[in-house]
Amino acid sequence: MNVLTLAGRQLRRYPDLAILSHAAADSVQKIINDCVIESGQCQLALAGGKTPALLYQQLAGPPFLQHIPWGKISCYFGDERCVALDHPESNYRMAMEKLLSTAPIHCDKIYPMVADPQQPQQQAIAYEKLLNLQLPKHHGVPCFDLIILGMGVDGHTASLFPHSLLLLERQRSVAASYVDSLATWRISLTLPVLNAARQVLILVSGSDKADTLARVFHEPAAQLPIQQLTVRDNVVWFVDAAAASLL
Repeated sequence: MNVLTLAGRQLRRYPDLAILSHAAADSVQKIINDCVIESGQCQLALAGGKTPALLYQQLAGPPFLQHIPWGKISCYFGDERCVALDHPESNYRMAMEKLLSTAPIHCDKIYPMVADPQQPQQQAIAYEKLLNLQLPKHHGVPCFDLIILGMGVDGHTASLFPHSLLLLERQRSVAASYVDSLATWRISLTLPVLNAARQVLILVSGSDKADTLARVFHEPAAQLPIQQLTVRDNVVWFVDAAAASLL
């Protein structure tokens, strides 16, 4: 592992996705255990997409399965496609298959974003109400203990895409948006919530992300969605060698 600080951001570089995922699992375990020691619980938001899948598999096996207090975790999602829970593109389904069906988190503490994919706006409002009810607040914004994020080749994170009106949202904690490029509705945590989290881990893997990652770290005016995350010590980037090849 190489630890770098570029443009004020903490970056940990690993040879490949497998080693990256194991290191990220170590960090997740420590963050969760520290939260439980401090407050007796951990409020966790999971990412979708391909990159976190191996992390979730790591967490669902030894030694992490035995050393994380799963019964103290409440599990939410950073974003979701407006599809049924069992749909192949559902972030909930991926997390369930890779982690949640094995890790002994109480089923009543797992909160999918979408119950009715035909009503994205109503689902976003319902999820916002849930967060306001259950999470502590930081300056009035629901505050997660840990949010896991990825990054798309276009610089999006969660479902905050380039040119989306959601990037301008400052009042809502959760919002729905139609993504023209994908011809689909998405529901996402908004920037105020992402920036209020106590800890954020960003996972980036693959050579197809290399150009975008270089823009994030070397072009401060690029205005990619992921660049709107506040640069803080508790936001840590986990990247593999392929993604970091242009840094």
